[in-house]
Parts: sequence; C-alpha cells; structure tokens
Amino acid sequence: MRDKDKGKGVLCNDWIKTLYIDRDGLLWIGTTNGISVMDTKSFNFNVIKDKRFKNIQCLSVNETADGKILLGTNTGLYVYNKKKHTLYTFPNSPKQLQNNFIYSIVFDHNNDIWMSTAMGIWQYNHKQKTFISHIRGNGLATKEYIGGAAAHFSDDRIVFGIDDGITVFYPKDIKNTKMELGQIYLTNFILDGKEMSCFSDKFVVPYDENTFSLEFSLLNFKYTDEITFQYKINDNENWISIPEGTNAISFNKLKPGKYEIEVRATANGAVSKSIKKVTIKVLSPWYASTLAWIIYIMVIATGIYLYARNYKRRKNEELEETKMRFLINATHDIRSPLTLILGPLNKLKSRLTDAESQNDIKTIDRNAQRLLLLVNQILDIRKIDKKQMHLHCEKTEMATYINDVCARFRYNADQHNIIFNFEHEAGSCYAWIDKINFDKIISNLLSNAFKFTPDGGSITIRLKEDEQHITIDVLDTGMGFKNKNTDKLFERFYQEPNSRGISLEGTGIGLNLSRTLTEMHGGTIKAANRTDNVQGAQITISIPKGNSHLKPEEIISPEDDNSNSMLSKKPTYTNCRMMVVDDDAEMRQYIKNEMSEWYKVDTFPNGVEALDALLKEHYDIVVSDIMMPEMDGVTLLKKIKTNSRINDIPVILLTSKSDVADRLESFKKGADAFLAKPFNMSELHILTDNLISNVRRLRGKYSGAQEQKDKIEQIEVKGNNDQLMNRIMKSINEHISDPDFNVESLAEDVGISRAQLHRKMKEITGISTGEFIRNLRLEQAARLIREQKINVTQVAYAVGFNNQTHFSTVFRKRYGMSPTEYAKKEHNENTEQKQES
Repeated sequence: MRDKDKGKGVLCNDWIKTLYIDRDGLLWIGTTNGISVMDTKSFNFNVIKDKRFKNIQCLSVNETADGKILLGTNTGLYVYNKKKHTLYTFPNSPKQLQNNFIYSIVFDHNNDIWMSTAMGIWQYNHKQKTFISHIRGNGLATKEYIGGAAAHFSDDRIVFGIDDGITVFYPKDIKNTKMELGQIYLTNFILDGKEMSCFSDKFVVPYDENTFSLEFSLLNFKYTDEITFQYKINDNENWISIPEGTNAISFNKLKPGKYEIEVRATANGAVSKSIKKVTIKVLSPWYASTLAWIIYIMVIATGIYLYARNYKRRKNEELEETKMRFLINATHDIRSPLTLILGPLNKLKSRLTDAESQNDIKTIDRNAQRLLLLVNQILDIRKIDKKQMHLHCEKTEMATYINDVCARFRYNADQHNIIFNFEHEAGSCYAWIDKINFDKIISNLLSNAFKFTPDGGSITIRLKEDEQHITIDVLDTGMGFKNKNTDKLFERFYQEPNSRGISLEGTGIGLNLSRTLTEMHGGTIKAANRTDNVQGAQITISIPKGNSHLKPEEIISPEDDNSNSMLSKKPTYTNCRMMVVDDDAEMRQYIKNEMSEWYKVDTFPNGVEALDALLKEHYDIVVSDIMMPEMDGVTLLKKIKTNSRINDIPVILLTSKSDVADRLESFKKGADAFLAKPFNMSELHILTDNLISNVRRLRGKYSGAQEQKDKIEQIEVKGNNDQLMNRIMKSINEHISDPDFNVESLAEDVGISRAQLHRKMKEITGISTGEFIRNLRLEQAARLIREQKINVTQVAYAVGFNNQTHFSTVFRKRYGMSPTEYAKKEHNENTEQKQES
C-alpha cells in the first residue's frame, strides 16, 4: 500500500501488535505506540490522538454491540466512542485490571466480555456491571496468557492461548465461586514511625504529627494476595483502591479536622459486607485552636473598642485644643491693652493723691487685675496641659502667707459689708509651697466665695494642722451646693445647669486649676455643704507637711529677693540706641516714653521696616513683639541672627503667649530674652541694661587683641559664657595640629549645636567660629616662627595647615607679610638686640 501510495496519512508506529476490522469496514491497527485506523476503501490513515495513549501499547481490539471499540492495552481496558470521538477508561475498572496487560478480548453469547491478561482471565458481567477475576480456581489455568491467541466459537466455546498450549472452556461451565469476605480488622496504627494501640477505633493526632498509616487484614481469608482494600473519607461517594497486595492506607499532612474513614475489601468481584470505620481527629495548632480564635476575637474586639475610645478621646482633645487655642489667641488682644492700663495706672497713683481719684484708680486697678487673673488662669491651664508647669517650693510660714493673700480681699469685703475672718492657731505653721501658684489656689477659692456670698454674709478661712497635714477651709454663707456630686465642680469648663451653686457663673476654669495645682503640691481639695447647721459651702484643701512628697527639682532654698534694690539701679551704659518694634502704636509710644530717659529709642510698626533700619543704622538692642503683620517677631529675630553684620545685637521678645513652647522656639532662633505681656517696666530696664553690658564686656574680653595664651591666663570664669569659652579654647589647643578639625568638630567637642556655637561666638567675640579657629592657628604659627626651632614648612603642619600656599596666603593677610618674611624679620630683630646688648 505504501508503494502504491493510494492513501493519505501514516501509521503511528511500524510495530503492529493486533488488527481488527469493525462493522463499518474500518481497520483498527494496534501498535507499540498507540493505535491507527485505516479506511479500507480509501486507504486513508487516522491516528487516535489522546494524551492517555501516549507511549501506550495497543495489544487487542474488539467491538461492542452498540458499536463502541474496546481497546486492550498494557495499562488496562479503554473504550473509544466513534460517534463522539472520545476515549476513556472502561467504567468501574479495578486497579488490578488497570495495571495489567490485556492480550485478547472476546464476547460470549450473553454479551459478557472475556479478557486474557498477564495474570489470568477476567470476566465482565454486563448485567451486574462487575468485573470477576479468574486468577485462581474455577477450573481455569492460572498461567500467563499470550497476545493475539483468542477465539470465540459458535457453540459459545472460548479459546485463549498460553505458553504451552490452549485453554478452552464454555462460559456457562465457569462458576464463580462465591467468596465470603469476613470481618475487617484494624491491625496497626503507625504515627510518626511509632506503632500505637489499636484497641479503639478513635484516634487523636497532634497537628505536628499528622502523617500516619492504617493497616487492615481479613483474618479468615485464604488468598490474601488477591485482596484489594478500598476506602473513602467522610461519606465520599467514590471508593479509593489501594495498590494490590498491600493492606496499608497512608495519610500525609492532613489538615486539622475530624475524619471518618470507611474501609472495605474486594476480591474477584466480591465485596466485603462489613465496613470498618475509623475516626481520626487532627488537632489544630495552638494558634488555630478554638481558644485561640476566642482570644483573637476578644483582642480584635478590644482593639476596635480601644481605637473607638481613643478616636473619641482624640476628638475631644482636639475640641479642647481648639477651645484653648482660641482662648490663647484671644489673650493677645487682651494683654496688650492690660499693659497699657496697668502701666500708666501706677504713675497715676503717685500723681493723683486726692481720695476720689484714688478710689477711681483702685476700681480700675481691681478690675484690670481680675481680667489679668482670668487671662493668667487660661495660660496656666495651657501650661499644665503641655506639662510645662513646674513648682518651685520653699518653706513658708502659712499664717503670714495666707493673711497677706486675704489682705487683697479686705476692700471687697468692706464694699459688700461681708464679715471676713481668718482663723488660725497660735504659733507658726510651716509648709513647702510654690508661693505664686498656691496664691492662685487661695485666690480662686476666695473669689468664688465672695462671688456667691450675699451682702451682709460672712466668709471664713481657717488654717489647721496635725502631725501629717496642713488643712485650709474656706467657708461662706452663700447658697451652697444643690448637686451632691460636688467632684464635678472641679472639671474643666463644667457648668451645672439650673443651679445657683458656684459653678453657674464664670468660665469653669478656676476650680479646675485649683484642684490641679493642689494635686501638684501632693494635696487634695474637696467641696461640700457646711455641716455646722449654717447654710453655705465649704471647700477644704489638705497638703502634706515637709517636702518628702516633692521632687528634688521642685525644692528651692530660701533666697533674699534683691529685685527691689535693682529697680532703682541706673543703667551701666547710657546714650545707647534702642529699637522698639510693635504693631500696637500705643505700646510703642509707652515703651519709648519709659526708656527715653536713658536710651535713644526708635519705633517701627513691623519687622520689614525694622530690618531695613537695622541694615542702615547702628542699634545696641532690639525690643520686638512676636505677633505682627508683614513680618512677625520670630522671623525678624531669625533675619537678625543669620546676618553677620547685625547678629551680635541682643533681641528681647514681647508677646502675649507666655507658653514655654513659644519661649523655647524663640530661644532656639537666638532670642536673648523674653518678656510676657503685661510686664513690669522695671524688668525691661534691668534686662536691657544687663544685655548691653554683657555684650560689651564679652566683646572686650575676646576681641582678638590678646594672644592665645594670654586669653586663657587672663580670663576669669564668672559666668556661663566664660566657661564655654574656656572649653572652646581648650578644644582648639588640643586639636590645633589636626587639619580636619573644623567648626563641626569643635561644636561636637564642646557639646552644643553648630548654630548655637556660631551665635555665641558672634555674641562674645564679634567674629565667626571659623575665623576664630583660623586666628588662633595663625597666632600659634607666629609664636613658633619667633621661637625659630622649626622651619616654616614644619610650622604650617604643626598648626593644622597641610597646604603651604594656603598657609602663606592667610598668614600674609593676617600679618602683612609671608611666613618666610616674618621669620627673617624676627631673626634680624633678635640679631640687633644681641648686638646692642
């Protein structure tokens, strides 16, 4: 046929194993590598292509009654549907048959399929749809059969060829001996290589030991090598067969959970009636256990709760911050007018001496002080919130102290005809308090008492002590408290509605501040109605005796206050020029009037004009407000301190914001001093004089007129700047021969930032840090040249210059001649001196 080339296509392989012509006249050609089909009319070849037929031998072919093609291979029995062109494994084929060589296929008169294989004869009962293995018994030979040797005769005889003859039988004579498969037993349970007890059918397996094997047996079955065990898990529909001749089922890395394993046995088509059930529970790891999940849920729920609570807290804090920021900003517009009220008011007291004027002045002063108290309370609350409020406690005689506080309220008591008493035991009573902050506590309580005590009533403040505590009671004859929960009175901004108690009016800040300051003193504060059968309120403060409850930094030693003697001190330097910068015209004029007696004062409304004047004219000091249009005080400060021409001018900042953070920010940018409005004019006098004196003294001390060793020997250590300069000089001397020693190295060595070092050096010496280091190197070089012990090149290296040209350039700039010329000059001078002598 190849020679004639009548058809198309080729065989899939030349090694032909079997031929079969079906009812449609198609020739099926089984080869050692698949199967081909030839049309006997056209001689066209077609190869059955299927991935399951790759490298598979087709050993036998036959056709079913409905026209399907049976293909016997070396891997079992297949069916090819010619109409649908599909190939699949014969349904319900047992494992033994799938792994077997099927040499021949024939049909008997009952349409059952008979197959000769490498291990006996197999029968397929089409009515029962079961396979029967005639491996042993039933009168059939058990030898291996050969391929291509099979026939079915008209009398229903079937013949199969074997190695040494043939096997002939009538299908009706082959009786399938019914095999009774007995009880299935679990004979072994192997967990992690160890045999476990099998007395129970229920096992619990740890998560990390979830690889195990189950072994089964039929103790009463004769031919154990023909048994096939099958199993399924958790009522799965399909039974899974294990390899023939084995009785072990292995499971590897089972996931956590409960597994019910059912096992049965089959042999020669018979299935055991009994089914063995084994229950295996694989435990979850600790992180996936029920308890763990409960913990996870609780943690997540707690996290959500905490997040929601923190979110709500943050929102409340933001609201409180917004309130406080508004109040802080409002104080800027309040404190400047207060300064302009209280400042001139002190002058009016001395000018207007008549009684009527004095009464009016006292009224103005009293109300201005009340307004100032409210502003200061707001600022104190802000400090406390920012953890910037610090106590400075000293041993204080409390009777005298409280009596001085009460004296400020005598006038108010007289005006309203209120009986105001201070009761205390005889003798001295000492406590460690911050006088300024404790004054705020007592003043707040007395202010509330006077506010809600009707005219003709009485207010009493009592001082008592025991072995451990000092107690202060403030009692009034007002309405008292209608709300029994008096602790709420001390909450910030608390306003009790529809009540005539003390929290009805006011801001709700005073009592909150009093409680916070009391607690900072280690004490307690409580509010209640009076218990002595008198209508009214009673607020009790209790603080511990001694200072053991205070932090070391909160304790100060008693000191004499010399501030009063300094108020009358005249400035050390007069006829200096002062610049005042403030957007408030009245404030500018007020400062100018006060300071013009000793200084020439120029005023400017904003930082832009001030900076322009500073660059054109010489000024000895600048006094500037912070909050201004166009250019604020902090920006002006930064401009001054970063300009080498004017960065030595001291700057005093004025502001309504007495927050520590604002002070620190200003100091970081180089502010020399800070005053909070309203301020005492004497403070400004003293501060101005001190700053001008310091600058002039330090400039003279480190001006560069002295030589290096003279500076070290002649400077007396009197203040922080002197100590700093000694550290600077010591560091430069130790590293003077190091060419890599620079400004950064010096700043790191003395322990301050480069910016701060630059500012301090300009303030003290009037020159930059780099220029100061270079001058000292050159002075040391000149000294070494004068000693004439080493040559000029060695001198350069000795003082940290590794470039001779650069050394000569800077030396000439400093001394007006090159190092060599300087050496000759010194040599000639020494020679002349010797000759004269």
